[in-house]
Amino acid sequence: MEPPAPAMEASSSTSLPNISQLEEKVAQEPDNYDANMALVNALRKGGEEEKLQDARHEMCNRFPLPEVVWLEWIEDEEKIAEDEEDMAYLKGVFERAIKDYLSVEIWVKYAEFMWKARKSQPQEVEEVYKQAKAATGYHLAEGRKFWTSYRAYKKQLPDCKTEDIRQLYKQELGIPLLGMDETMSEYITWERSTSGKPPQPQLFKSYSRAKEQRDKRMSFEERLAPYAEKSPGIAYPELLQTWDEYISFETKNSKGKRLQAVKLLYERAVSMCFLSDILWKKYFAFVKEKLKDANILENLYQRATRNCPWSADIWIGYLRTVEGSGDTKAYMSAMQKAVQCTSLPPEGLCLVQLEYIDNMRRRLGVGRTVFYPTAEEVEKIAGLRAAFNMCAMGLEGVDDAKAKEEDLYFKFYAYWADIEMRCYGNAEQSRIHWEALLEKNIEDARVWKAYINQEKIFGKLEDARALYKRAVTSLPPTSWELGSLCNEWVRFERERGDLDTLSEARFRATKRINQMEELRRAESERIYREQLKQQATLEAAQKLQQEEAARRRNAQQKIESQADSAESPDEPTGGDEKVPAGAKRKRTPAEHHTDIQQQKRQRQEHSNAMNVEETDVPATSENFIPTSGEKATKIVEQKKADTSQNKWFLKSADKMKERKESCTAFIVGIARGTTDAQLESLFKSHGNITEIRHVRDGKGKSKRYAYIEYSDSKCVDAAVAALNRTIFNGKEISVSRSAPPTQSKKQKGRTAQPEPNTIFIKHLPKVEGDLRTAEAKRQEELRKHFAKCGEIKAVRLATECRKGITFLKKIAYVEFTNPESVRKAIKLSGTHLIGYPDSKPILIMKSCPPSKKTQILKKVPVTKRKGKKGSMISLVPRSVAGRKSKSLSRSSISDASKEDTNGLSKQEKTETGRAQQDKPKSNADFRALLLGKNN
Repeated sequence: MEPPAPAMEASSSTSLPNISQLEEKVAQEPDNYDANMALVNALRKGGEEEKLQDARHEMCNRFPLPEVVWLEWIEDEEKIAEDEEDMAYLKGVFERAIKDYLSVEIWVKYAEFMWKARKSQPQEVEEVYKQAKAATGYHLAEGRKFWTSYRAYKKQLPDCKTEDIRQLYKQELGIPLLGMDETMSEYITWERSTSGKPPQPQLFKSYSRAKEQRDKRMSFEERLAPYAEKSPGIAYPELLQTWDEYISFETKNSKGKRLQAVKLLYERAVSMCFLSDILWKKYFAFVKEKLKDANILENLYQRATRNCPWSADIWIGYLRTVEGSGDTKAYMSAMQKAVQCTSLPPEGLCLVQLEYIDNMRRRLGVGRTVFYPTAEEVEKIAGLRAAFNMCAMGLEGVDDAKAKEEDLYFKFYAYWADIEMRCYGNAEQSRIHWEALLEKNIEDARVWKAYINQEKIFGKLEDARALYKRAVTSLPPTSWELGSLCNEWVRFERERGDLDTLSEARFRATKRINQMEELRRAESERIYREQLKQQATLEAAQKLQQEEAARRRNAQQKIESQADSAESPDEPTGGDEKVPAGAKRKRTPAEHHTDIQQQKRQRQEHSNAMNVEETDVPATSENFIPTSGEKATKIVEQKKADTSQNKWFLKSADKMKERKESCTAFIVGIARGTTDAQLESLFKSHGNITEIRHVRDGKGKSKRYAYIEYSDSKCVDAAVAALNRTIFNGKEISVSRSAPPTQSKKQKGRTAQPEPNTIFIKHLPKVEGDLRTAEAKRQEELRKHFAKCGEIKAVRLATECRKGITFLKKIAYVEFTNPESVRKAIKLSGTHLIGYPDSKPILIMKSCPPSKKTQILKKVPVTKRKGKKGSMISLVPRSVAGRKSKSLSRSSISDASKEDTNGLSKQEKTETGRAQQDKPKSNADFRALLLGKNN
């Protein structure tokens, strides 16, 4: 049942209906909150004081009133209060008002009223201020109102002491409150005017700690502020989430020392979301676990039943709490209120009546063991049967679907049948209740098992055997309990029956089990056929896609080959030598050297052209750049021309990058589990957000930092000033202006730029088949896997060659049209590629390919030293090694100084020297080396 939506606006409407009509409507619907509120507003506007008081009392008895209604009531009574009787009545109004919801303003008005009305009784006024201090002194948002009123009261006392005022200031400044700075300034002024000394250093330490605690809670208070102007009572999801986080933060930081602050937060929460039964239940759990005060818990349950009268769980908890106090009269009064509550749905009323039956059974002391009562004892427990009859009447009015959803049939009829058998000894009546339950839940195996167990204990074996036969026949083959029930029947006949009954049980049980297995087998086959059908459809679609891709690739290759053959020269160049037809002319060394230089120059020009930041285009016949030939030179020149025309775009892109850095805020310390929507809701109040970059790892988990990009640089300053060092989702975050990235050690030596629209994928599964088929299949798999992330521009695969066979590597690059698709694709990291559920999960990250190294380092051959295994010690004596090194150095210098008489190039000399070194040496050669001679 949906809770009533109260109209909390106390201001009267422009056109109020007739008072008599409203009175008649309230008489017909006493639990209609809107009608009661409209009647109070009409009577207040009409000035009918006596009827207004009666209407307010009736409404107050039925509903808790919000703060604005109580303040209007108090204001009206203050205007007409003259004598002691009126003051006593107004005091009663105050005492009722402070019991509904927490209101700092009502507490302050109550204390100030007692201050003015009971000047002759300062002890009574002091007691009210102490109660107000316990209730509102820790209220972060409005607690300063109370402390200001309390100091004003203390200062006007005739016997006021300076130390008392100083202690009040110290207490207030040690509590995290809004307006602490003003209070500190006020205290410094007061202290200097009173004692002429500055405050003590210890006070400043306490004030600093409290201020730090206040700043940590300010983020929660700012999130709660917008809901103060909305209709109270409505439990908005965002509001409930904020209160949950706030209370969790306070509980974690209090560590059992400031339970009063946690209790105050719960009071503030239920005053704003009093229609949320979930919030009330959390409040109950806190009181039971932490405070452990039965009186507070009972009072809390009583308030909750007035705010959420439709909740059966709250009524049941209230009844059990009152029962625990041992006050039977209070229990019967609470039970009467629950039964008379019109907001309680029929199924909830049945649950409450079952709770009353439990209470009565416990008070009578029956049901614990088997009980065979006498005639007098049956008369004594007759009330228990009457309670069951009343609950049965209420169960008839419950919708069948609701009753089965709450499992009311089993809870009620099984309970009643058990009581009739064990407490009254009435087996016949017990069987009637079991049969009534079977009419409702004949396919429920729990009912059959409980019924059979009762017959086995209290009844006859023939009755139990008959129930087994009915149960095995009645349960559907799809029931998972059918097999266990058949096995129980066979065991029962083996232990208590004869050979004929055992054979019959085995025959019937086997037959039903076979039916059950056949049905399940048919269902499994049906599911398997559907899976095969889906798989065949998928494979056919994949085959069509592969054929289409192969057709397009063949057509593209044909176009490229035709274009190359059309541009190739008809006659060979580079020589006057005539070559016979069909023969192949050999190139001269000069032509070979010229071609090598030309290829190097073209590759360098191509690299320079591709380093320009421009939109990447898939490699087709129009933009493919070969490594040699006249065509490559033309395309490179065209690329250079296009690049020179787009220089203005590159400059503007650099400026845009600098501008983005100046308009970006950097946030660190974000709680795990924080979503982009939560970040946006926190930062959007400081300016227009253009982009949120929440940095995550390869598995999609947050790295606990993010970048918020605004449209204006001033918005970044506002966000840093307001949100730096604040609590967000239970964690303290740091907000600062984003600094431009500097070149890290890992990036030194790289010339390639990151690809913002491209992802890098590794751990791809192996693809079977030849290279062309494998490439087409892998392209299709990747496009299908990342199709939901955005439009795919190109897919690049990597190959490797082993033993003359080219294979696909287990990495790939996927290029999208925008960076947003890259962020979506990175979230798929850790998933399995479509079609490979048993393979290793793929790893996805942003693409940032390293550049090729410009210098090729010469490999210095490392001479392996001979010696024992695992030893690096040379076995050549140091004296011999020294002579050897000197002779080698002298010979190398003399060889280098000789002129080239053989006409060999430097490279050929090196190769010749290596060949001589690799030539095996004889004993004479080693002898010459040992003696330092040179052959």
